[in-house]
Amino acid sequence: MTISKNLEDVIYEKISRGYNVSGKNQDESTTKIRVINNKDIIDGRVNSEEPEMLGIPEGTDLSRYLLRPGDVILTLKSPFKVALISEKEKNSVANQNMVVMTPNPEIIRPEIFVEFLNSEHGQKQIKSVAAGSIILSIPVSAIKSLKIPIPPMDIQEKIWGFLSSSYQYLEELEAERKSLTDIKNGVIRRYLK
Repeated sequence: MTISKNLEDVIYEKISRGYNVSGKNQDESTTKIRVINNKDIIDGRVNSEEPEMLGIPEGTDLSRYLLRPGDVILTLKSPFKVALISEKEKNSVANQNMVVMTPNPEIIRPEIFVEFLNSEHGQKQIKSVAAGSIILSIPVSAIKSLKIPIPPMDIQEKIWGFLSSSYQYLEELEAERKSLTDIKNGVIRRYLK
């Protein structure tokens, strides 16, 4: 039987804001760190193709902002996007227009948590607590009360098995699409100069 819990009851630690990226941080002579922006989130994942690197002054303590695999990021301004942090994004930082939370995997698989928040029902809940007339935004305090459905763990495993296969198939299709585009562009370059 699926139960529902408040979001704050399914995460390990408190919900935290991303790192405040500003012009003062853009020092070219310092350590570089990857910043994840709203535009980087696509279909529940972080696009790693063109990362933004940020110069951080030496001695800056970023330990509380560094992302870990299994963390989930949620944009605070519409369109609301949610992504799971993978090993590739480890030690990056989310920008200040995002919140970071870590679902407790003994309660809900992080992948299922992300899928729910990106689903039609999850987005409807997020929008119901958002405020604003032109650009909607979510107060961090309102996120805590979102209702998260928690199926039994065996059902979550089955859901993840299906979703994982679906993702793999979509990645294969995308690779084929890119190959076909490369071939098409090569033919055009060769014969239609």
